[in-house]
Amino acid sequence: VFKTYCACLNAPSGTITSPNYPNLYPHSRLCHWEVVAMPGRRVTLTINDLRLEGSGTSCLYDYVEVLNGLAADAPRLQRFCGTVPAGTQVESSGNTMTVVFRTDASVSNGGFSASYSTDQPAGEKTLICCGGQMSRGCRRGSDGHTSDCVVGCGGVIHADSGTIKSPNYPQNFPANSECLWHIIFCVNKGCCVFVLRFNRFDLEASSSCRYDYVAVYDGQDTAAPLMGTFCGSELPPKLRSSSNHLYLVFRTDSSVSGEGWRASYSQTLGTALCEVRVN
Repeated sequence: VFKTYCACLNAPSGTITSPNYPNLYPHSRLCHWEVVAMPGRRVTLTINDLRLEGSGTSCLYDYVEVLNGLAADAPRLQRFCGTVPAGTQVESSGNTMTVVFRTDASVSNGGFSASYSTDQPAGEKTLICCGGQMSRGCRRGSDGHTSDCVVGCGGVIHADSGTIKSPNYPQNFPANSECLWHIIFCVNKGCCVFVLRFNRFDLEASSSCRYDYVAVYDGQDTAAPLMGTFCGSELPPKLRSSSNHLYLVFRTDSSVSGEGWRASYSQTLGTALCEVRVN
């Protein structure tokens, strides 16, 4: 399968189409689009046209899959194949959505076209660095004092030390948000590991951390070993990675907010076999 990252979409609305649409799509293709709205918003995907191989609910060959978030293990909202009625909609529960298009080695068709939109207020301008570290949403005009801006979260960070924090910290974090950080450190400096320390922590508490939580993975994504899932107000323990990658996920539900959290990270020499290098 030929895999390609198609786009990170940060405009309040837009259109997604399969390669070569409306002509036959290529075989053996895996493509995904990440839709990112401001924290606290939701994303709606509307199918305008869908003509793929297959039918029914199994969709084993060619399909469009919609995930409720950006993480590799994000819940599946829907999987489409064959044909579906124009106007069919899927809505995320938070501010992010992933659309995956996968084809096998045989049988092609006309592909698909879909539109996405967010429930972002009219007149609000969105600026999001999809591979970077922050988002800002600002309404046009001025009240004579300060602009109405909200700091976002997540991104890929290449640094040996620094600080990360929940959006709006130390003010209450927004509801229905998902933030993903991939931290890469000790770049081209040989073998070292990473220490993460939480300096402040105030999230909704639950015995299983089902509602608002921070999850830390010892690697490049959520497929890596889970170091811990944290919620409530107790400071998490100091965490030490086994390589030069660390992945953080911050998710919030629709109710009960808090001050959020702040964490500092730094590199230190280690004994792990650091085979992965970033050029």
